Amino acid sequence: RCALPAATGEVYRRGGVYVLIGGAGGVGEVLSEHLVRTYAAQVIWLGRRAADERIEGLCARLSQWGPRPAYIAVDARDAAALSSVRAQIVSQYG
Repeated sequence: RCALPAATGEVYRRGGVYVLIGGAGGVGEVLSEHLVRTYAAQVIWLGRRAADERIEGLCARLSQWGPRPAYIAVDARDAAALSSVRAQIVSQYG
């Protein structure tokens, strides 16, 4: 057991930008829905496979409550590729 200090405010920012590796999976989908619905957050999913109909459907479904999630195909084990994606995200979303 450990004693944690009391929370001092919101964990997430309203209108924030959140990048989730593997975000189009089950847990990522639930977290993304929470972020979009509650915080009007821009969610960016990173995944190894190319976007498919399932991912597009999830993006469309979540966009009914706020910003449409973006999906970027990238292998998170590739540091150079992640660095490039980071620059792309910062350029597009700030």
